[in-house]
Amino acid sequence: MHEGVIKSLEGKIKYSGGRIGIVVSKFNSDITGNLLEGTLFGLKKYGVPEDMVKVVKVPGAFEIPLATQKLLRGEIGGSDIVITLGVIVKGETAHYEYVCKECADGIMQVQLTENKPVIFEVLMVENVELAEARAVVPDWHKNKGYVAALNALEMLDLYNNKTTL
Repeated sequence: MHEGVIKSLEGKIKYSGGRIGIVVSKFNSDITGNLLEGTLFGLKKYGVPEDMVKVVKVPGAFEIPLATQKLLRGEIGGSDIVITLGVIVKGETAHYEYVCKECADGIMQVQLTENKPVIFEVLMVENVELAEARAVVPDWHKNKGYVAALNALEMLDLYNNKTTL
């Protein structure tokens, strides 16, 4: 292969237009609240107008995929991309494994079915301390919600890019 022959597309971390949905679990709300705060800070920092952001709160991580699908379909507000936020902490039963798997599989299925990007930032951790370390406020670079906002902007820009290879 010759240098300069391969073309590639890559989104930029910038707001290029579009509606952004955020689905956040209320379970472990002290942590998911910090993730949401980081997400909203990141979107605001990069110029996303408030009227282009819709937040949907659901009881737990298991409910995230359906709310995500309804947002992407325009059944509850409409979104061009969805950021999913939640926390699942390992307990003493197999419940953790089931909820983690179904949440992750459900979100992936929605993304592929709806053909729109979904940012997966559902923390699946061994203990609360690990979750808290990923939801630091205001040290935004340690806040996975903030990182999710940047990833969403990059994917939205890529998705909005009409350039072909």
